[in-house]
Amino acid sequence: MVEVAAAGARELARGETTTSIDELLSEYKLNPTVAIEHRNLLVCLELTIQARLSWLGSIPISESQCARKSGL
Repeated sequence: MVEVAAAGARELARGETTTSIDELLSEYKLNPTVAIEHRNLLVCLELTIQARLSWLGSIPISESQCARKSGL
């Protein structure tokens, strides 16, 4: 999820559409909740999945990555 969140944040920062993020997620067979946040000169992408652990039940696992709006 780290790689997908980082690549997605960079794509958003370059001005690409969320379609490319959807393609990345389907390539990795992930079905997360996606949140996009704009912070000053940054675009941040947060991915959250529900993981099932038998002794804990279902817990959320999140990864958030940011990129400068220039795409660097």
